[in-house]
Amino acid sequence: MLEMGGFLLVDPEDKDKDPGAQGRKVLTFNDLKLFLQNPKFKFLTITDNNIQDRSKGDALWKIIAIVQTTWFIIQSIARGQQQLALTELELITLALASLNAATFAI
Repeated sequence: MLEMGGFLLVDPEDKDKDPGAQGRKVLTFNDLKLFLQNPKFKFLTITDNNIQDRSKGDALWKIIAIVQTTWFIIQSIARGQQQLALTELELITLALASLNAATFAI
């Protein structure tokens, strides 16, 4: 079963029950042995539509984030060119903003 927090293993006998009454188990890497020993276990097929359906970001918010990040990077570069000091907090934020840009590019 695919949940917002990840994958949950639900006993097939409990899958039609109320979610609060289901015997659920959070999947971990230690459960791999269990999966290999159980031939009835099937992984979910996750499609692009499943992922996009659960996406919380629409185009407007992504554009706003890109504009803010770009503006901050431009300001930081301009301050560096003018020989103005950047605080450690601004340098860390600049590094994270660069990673943000890479994430949006991907």
